[in-house]
Amino acid sequence: MQIKLFQRIKTSLVLVLMFTFCFALCSCGMKAEQKSVTSQFDVIDALIAQNQFDDAISELKKIQKQIYDSWSYIGVYKRYMTLGEKKSAEKIIKKALKTNSHNIELIALYSLFLLRENRLDEAEVLAKELKGTKYGSIYSEAILKKSYNNEEKLNLDNSNIDDFYQIFMDAYRGSNNPLWLRNCAVMDMIRGDFSSASALLPEYFLNLDDIFFWSTVLYDSSEYSKMLEVSENSNKFFDSSVLNEKINKLIAFESDSYIALHELDLAEQKRREIISNINDE
Repeated sequence: MQIKLFQRIKTSLVLVLMFTFCFALCSCGMKAEQKSVTSQFDVIDALIAQNQFDDAISELKKIQKQIYDSWSYIGVYKRYMTLGEKKSAEKIIKKALKTNSHNIELIALYSLFLLRENRLDEAEVLAKELKGTKYGSIYSEAILKKSYNNEEKLNLDNSNIDDFYQIFMDAYRGSNNPLWLRNCAVMDMIRGDFSSASALLPEYFLNLDDIFFWSTVLYDSSEYSKMLEVSENSNKFFDSSVLNEKINKLIAFESDSYIALHELDLAEQKRREIISNINDE
């Protein structure tokens, strides 16, 4: 009985060791292959740097037959693009997507290619999977560029407000331009979600119009103290060419905010400021 048990244990150990050995061999093989691809890329980059473009293309054609992972495909694609070989670049990225159809890096790369080629319908369909990801601004660009080129208005209604909200949010994340946040804030206000609208307050303002917009959002959200903090930035953009009407509206917001905060003396000061501006016109 003990002998049979010992034999079973011995057999199990042998199988484990064989599996570990095979796994190690495969792992080493994969690392060696990756190293080989990297070395080949280095050679190709050197050829490109020396303006030996035909040789670089020849080497790329060799290497594309042996690659299998998305990053290697991307490496070949980028070098074809560097060489101005758009047809070869598109061919390799499409091949990569056949085996890695949901890889967002590959989708993003090909979507950008289609955008730059002004193939907007194709770009829109492909890039839709990027919505809400770190590459979401590519889908936003496809939608907005298509609308601009066709001179069409964006058909925003209650049925698609969430879709467009994400499009504008992704556009902001990709560009860091706070104007896109204003679109999102408007949609939040339409839905009556004032707290979400005010939470979108950007870290900086582009101009007086930007300050006026966010002051309005904060005032309508009953965030009076924060509204007063934002309105203080108006002095940075004020000059004689600015319409007094907008300045006076901003001061009126300040006066009403002070009333809401029970700062009646400060509210009265703001009202007098409006009267002074009117008399100066």
